[in-house]
Amino acid sequence: MALSKQAEKIYQEEGKKLTLNRLLKASDLLTLAQYANEAATYFHCSEEANKGTLVVELHNKVTAPNHYRKLAETALKNMLALADRLGMSPRSRHALKGCVAFREGEEDWG
Repeated sequence: MALSKQAEKIYQEEGKKLTLNRLLKASDLLTLAQYANEAATYFHCSEEANKGTLVVELHNKVTAPNHYRKLAETALKNMLALADRLGMSPRSRHALKGCVAFREGEEDWG
C-alpha cells in the first residue's frame, strides 16, 4: 500500500509505539498502514474543513454541509475501528493482554 508522507510518518510513529508495547505482529502491518492512511486523511480533511465554512453553496444554489467535514468524520470512524484492531485503545489493549496491559510499558504510550 502506497502511503503519503504524512501517512508514512504516522505509520512509523505508531508502529514504534506498538512494537515497544509488544502489540504489533507482522500480520498487523497492513492494518497499521490502513490506520495511517485513514489518520492522514482525517488530518488533511479536518484542516481543509477548518479553512472554510461549515456549510457550502453548491452550483445549483443549494446549501450543503462542507464535504471535507463528512470525509473527516468517515476517516475518523475508520481510524478508530482500525485502532481497536491494533490494540491502541484501553478497551482493546485490555481485551488483547488483560490487566497486564496497564502495568507494563504504560510510559511508552505518551
